Amino acid sequence: NTYGSKSNNKGILTVAGNLILEQCAAGVMLVHATGSSYSQIAYQSAIDLLQTKDNIEYVVAVFPSASVTRSQQETFQVYQYSHVIQMNNQNKERGMIIGSPSPYYTSDGFDTIGDNATSGTYCYRAHAFTDRNVIYVAPSKVWRTSANGTYFYLDGNFLSAAIGGAMLAQPLFSSQITGYVINGLQADNDKWNTNQMNQLGASDVLVCRSSNNVFSVRDPLTTDSTNAETIEPSVVQQERLVKRTLRNAINDTFINKGVVITSGTVTDVVAVIRAALQELVRENEIM
Repeated sequence: NTYGSKSNNKGILTVAGNLILEQCAAGVMLVHATGSSYSQIAYQSAIDLLQTKDNIEYVVAVFPSASVTRSQQETFQVYQYSHVIQMNNQNKERGMIIGSPSPYYTSDGFDTIGDNATSGTYCYRAHAFTDRNVIYVAPSKVWRTSANGTYFYLDGNFLSAAIGGAMLAQPLFSSQITGYVINGLQADNDKWNTNQMNQLGASDVLVCRSSNNVFSVRDPLTTDSTNAETIEPSVVQQERLVKRTLRNAINDTFINKGVVITSGTVTDVVAVIRAALQELVRENEIM
């Protein structure tokens, strides 16, 4: 009960935390933005607390309904992206997953496919950040059933939390989530036809769909379609895993250990790297 009762509709962190854990993710770190109303400074201060943390795989932000406009959300997501860039440059690799609000969540929200040149659409928003470490999800209109059986609407950022939980619930970082059934959320059945979903996928949107009340992942994609290594989230996760594993192995063996550099040090480093990579192969994380 650390994150509140299941299906609680009070407290956006409670709901987001529940959604992540309901996908069977091993854990989640929740950071609260102070204040009784939305403040970008407070949100920035909250996300800054993650600068000292290692092993953060994805950063997700959720917002209260009605009181935070789409423009405000998108402005903060720029800062969220700068955090991801900074952390990756500082060898604390992580990605981010974002969505958008629907008109059911905030007055200027949207639920439109659009194109890469039309603001206020999924395709346009996915191209705001062309980066292998960014995932943009759709649809924006999702809902959840509270403990008393009533529905309450959420938005694409809560779907982002669920997707993050799904990614981290897999047995391997290299596991794909195509077809994964999302727990705890619902969406309109048969919302888009095949051509429409293909259009979203072609614009680098991670598409989720509902059929017969089963809500699942259709196209797990990042926003960087340069090649297969950048577009597939599981491949990007593998890359982050290898970087962390090798860095930790070297740090644990050589850094602050009083090791004297000799002519054999390079050979020793190679041996440590080889052992670390062989362990990842043994665990089937890489080949």
